[in-house]
Amino acid sequence: MDFPFEVDGLLFYHKQTHYSPGSTPLVGWLRPYMVSDILGMAVPASPLTTKPEYAGHQLQQIIEHKRSQKEGMKEKSTHKSFDNGHYELEHLSTPKVKSNPHSPDQPGTLMEN
Repeated sequence: MDFPFEVDGLLFYHKQTHYSPGSTPLVGWLRPYMVSDILGMAVPASPLTTKPEYAGHQLQQIIEHKRSQKEGMKEKSTHKSFDNGHYELEHLSTPKVKSNPHSPDQPGTLMEN
């Protein structure tokens, strides 16, 4: 079946909750390149299904993040991702922005990219 648009990701949410903006553990987002790895489903090739360079080591990053999180809990310290409101997948799967996206040199926002 052909559609006149490209899907830029799949949104999964808990069926017994209402939508509210912001980060929440009740919502998950899969980018097209993640679908075959996570769900084991075939995805038609497109520019969006090409795995970015930063995504090659995400599983190892998640394992290390959980390990450091457990060690931090033992020391009764909080982890940065808890302090700034980010959750695991958002924190680990979103590349760091090298420059200010709202600077006068770069009009627009990251959502427009």
